[in-house]
Amino acid sequence: MRLTALDHVNLRCAEATLPAMIAFWSDVLGLRQGPRPSFSFPGAWLYAGDQPVVHLSGRGADAAADSARAAPLDHVAFSAQGLAATRTRLSEAGISWSEQTVPGRALTQLFLTDPAGTRVELLFDMAREAPSA
Repeated sequence: MRLTALDHVNLRCAEATLPAMIAFWSDVLGLRQGPRPSFSFPGAWLYAGDQPVVHLSGRGADAAADSARAAPLDHVAFSAQGLAATRTRLSEAGISWSEQTVPGRALTQLFLTDPAGTRVELLFDMAREAPSA
């Protein structure tokens, strides 16, 4: 596995707070709202140029109840290469992860948790992965 770049930061907030969060990141910090896949929960992606660098995840009023993590930082994401090798490496290290694809995009996400409890996403562009991945 090779990490190639910090991809984005995902911030969790109550669904009712989404408009204020979008305004803050857009109006105050100059990011612009742009396209976002059709996830099953509300949110927004905020772009710096062509890169969506802040992902906002709106959760219900009891946002903390859907996760042991009550902090607004949901996860840190890295672009990565070598999906098959990464799965093997994590398995051999006894590290559990969850895997999903991004709706409508050729991207695979692996989510794992570091020893301090920080959720980490490894994002693989399947168009760039070897056929065996």
